[in-house]
Amino acid sequence: MKRARYISLSAKTCFLIIFSCTIQNIIAQQRIVIGSVLDPFTQEKIPYASLQWKKAGHGTVTDSIGNFKIATPFKIDTLQVTYVGFETKLIPINF
Repeated sequence: MKRARYISLSAKTCFLIIFSCTIQNIIAQQRIVIGSVLDPFTQEKIPYASLQWKKAGHGTVTDSIGNFKIATPFKIDTLQVTYVGFETKLIPINF
């Protein structure tokens, strides 16, 4: 009886290890882009510009000095950058 219980516990432990490894692989597949949004004329960084992935659908805003960090699960996506007074820019990204 104890032997069967030990095998059952071992199977549960094995399942948890496999499940944990799968979750880590899913999380690890995020691709991250780090950069700055620049004014095309003065080359100064633009604070609080909006960035959004077209395929993934989520976005972010540059910080007070124009830097950003954004992740996507897709290998190929397009980053849309918008700011008041400027044209919207679409940037294709291929990891």
